[in-house]
Amino acid sequence: MKNWLRLMLSCALSVFCVAVAAAQGFPSKAVHIVAPFTPAAIARLNAEANKALMTPDVREKLIAQAMYPVGTTPGEFDAHIRSEMAKYAKVIKAAGIKID
Repeated sequence: MKNWLRLMLSCALSVFCVAVAAAQGFPSKAVHIVAPFTPAAIARLNAEANKALMTPDVREKLIAQAMYPVGTTPGEFDAHIRSEMAKYAKVIKAAGIKID
């Protein structure tokens, strides 16, 4: 396994463990880590993630959980997130939802 992939998986496992601990009543804080990536690194990570999503065993496991892997480019993902944010911002505003 590539070192960068091993690191990402270990981080994901750590986040999951913290989430489980928080759900069981242990105090926790959100931590945001910003890591600068070059466009080439983002393109490679995206290509590897898309390749993994399309392997039969991963697809089967995701589909069994009602998740349907698509695989997109970083630009397409950005456009989707921005569209979702705009859509739900309208819903939140129309419903008068406020943060306590």
